[in-house]
Amino acid sequence: MPVKLDFGGVFHQRGKSIAVPLNSPLMHGPDFGSAKQRCHLRLRGGQHRVDPVVLDGVEIPFCPIMQIKGFGALLGAQALNASRAIAVSPQSSIDPDVVRFERRYGEQWAKMDGWRHDLAAHMDDKRAYTVMVDPMHGQDKKHEGRLPKPAQYSRVLLHGAGHAGIQSIVGMGQSAALFNFLRGDSTPRDMRNAYRAGRRDGFRYIRKMGVALHDKKRPAARMFYDIAREKGFHRLLKKWDPLYE
Repeated sequence: MPVKLDFGGVFHQRGKSIAVPLNSPLMHGPDFGSAKQRCHLRLRGGQHRVDPVVLDGVEIPFCPIMQIKGFGALLGAQALNASRAIAVSPQSSIDPDVVRFERRYGEQWAKMDGWRHDLAAHMDDKRAYTVMVDPMHGQDKKHEGRLPKPAQYSRVLLHGAGHAGIQSIVGMGQSAALFNFLRGDSTPRDMRNAYRAGRRDGFRYIRKMGVALHDKKRPAARMFYDIAREKGFHRLLKKWDPLYE
């Protein structure tokens, strides 16, 4: 079984999606460079299904398209000579002295001995980096703003998804569009358009936008109430019904 993942990423090479799970102590430890090079050698040899690498007692399995988190995708794509890296709501750092707005990962930070890697030294103009992020999520938006922006950097904006981008996409019935994007069969713009097309069916989007508009007493709030009634989003109706009685 794979180890529990704190950070990691999905890497794409030669038309295949390769995921290398990395836990935060390993990624920020002295052996991370060695692990990346061993991964690169196996990928370069076309070994997309191989026996796990064991590093300091941690199994690092290889498998196609396994969802793990995004900082490691941005960090490791260069060493793996990947053509693309996709990160969903990545953190630029969890060092509380560097990102004072970030307080979600105190438990993880307490187990680390520092933030070892500068992404600017590991991201270049030779490969495509895509960050999927909700610009309405305050902390994730600030993290995205701190990331390096190489020439082939792009964003897929997931309004209303919060820190649950993948769950939001799946929840609105756009799983096929997501896997097309991960495989490289579609562009970041295609993925953004698919999200826009499906957001009417997405509970998280309707909740986020509807709550914001109702709080501001905007006329457009009624549209989100009507969608919630149409979709049977009872949790939202319980809150909004009294406003329309």
